[in-house]
Amino acid sequence: MMKLAATILVAVLGLGVSGAPCSVAQPRAQIAFVSDFAASGMKHDAEIYVTDANGDRVRALTRNRVDDFDPAWSPDGRSLAFVRGGGVWTVRLDGGGQRRLVAHAAVPAWNPDERTISFTRGGSTYVVQSDGSHVRLLLRNARFAQWSPDGGTIAFVRSDELWLENADGSDPRQITHVGDVIIDGCYLAVEGPAAWSPEGTELAVTVSGGCSIPGGNPTSFGSIGIVTRDGDIRTGVGGPGDIDELGSFDADWSPDGTLLVYTRIAHAGAELHVVGADGSNDHQLFTHPPRGASPSFLGAQTGLAAWQPLRR
Repeated sequence: MMKLAATILVAVLGLGVSGAPCSVAQPRAQIAFVSDFAASGMKHDAEIYVTDANGDRVRALTRNRVDDFDPAWSPDGRSLAFVRGGGVWTVRLDGGGQRRLVAHAAVPAWNPDERTISFTRGGSTYVVQSDGSHVRLLLRNARFAQWSPDGGTIAFVRSDELWLENADGSDPRQITHVGDVIIDGCYLAVEGPAAWSPEGTELAVTVSGGCSIPGGNPTSFGSIGIVTRDGDIRTGVGGPGDIDELGSFDADWSPDGTLLVYTRIAHAGAELHVVGADGSNDHQLFTHPPRGASPSFLGAQTGLAAWQPLRR
C-alpha cells in the first residue's frame, strides 16, 4: 500500500443498504481532502487540496515537503485547520495565512462559535483559542472530539466506543457498544472522529474491526456507521466492493445532509467516494482528471475528506 493509504489508516485507525437515488449536493460547497499527487519536480508528500462537489476541478492549498492531513473546516467555511509536522495549523481558503497554532496535536475540530479549536494530544482532548493562545484540557481519556452544530454536545471516542457529553461537562454517556459484538473471532471498534449531520441528529462513524483466521493471516476492515444520539446504529453505508478492499473510513456529510464523502481503501491504495446518506448511488469522486491537475492525478492516493459547511 502506498504512503498516503498508510497515512490515512494511521490517522483513522491509530490516533449494503438500498434506497432511492440521492439528491445533488449544494453546488457551492467544496470538499477538502488529502492527496499525494505532485506536479513535476515536486516531492510526493501529502498535501491539502480542495475540489468542487462533483470533482470537476481541484486546487492545492498547501505545498511543502512535509505531510499535511486531517483538514477541518471553520464554521464559516473560509479557512481550514489541519495537521502538519505534529502540530495544528490553519490556512485560509486562498492558501494564504498559514500559521501553526499548537504543537503536539492531531485531529483538529472547530467549535461552532469559531473561537476555539479542539485537538487530540496523547489520549485526551484539549482546546486552543483560534489565535493560538490559552491551551487547556477539555476531556480526559477522550480522543477525536467533535462539536455538534449547535455547540451544545461533544462527541468523542473513549475505549473504542462513541461517547457524547454536554459542552458544559455534564451527562457523559456511552452510546455505542460495538465492542460487545464478537462474531467468528472478529471484533469491532469505533475508531477515528465522528462527523455530525448538519441537523445534529446523527453521526457518521468508522466501525473498524479485525479477524483472527485459523491458519491464515489476520485481516482488518472498516465500514461507515450512522449513529443516532440514542445509539441506534446502521452500517453498510459505503463498503468494500470486492475482496481486495479493506473498507470504508472517515466519512463527512454534505451541507444538506443527503450525501457522505468517505475514504475507500484497497490494497492498491486509497480513493474518495461519495454515497447517499441512505446508502444509494455510491460512486468514485474522481473518475477523470479534474481541471487544475494532470492525468496522473487519477493515480494518486486521496482521502481524509471534509465537506465545506454553508451558512444558513
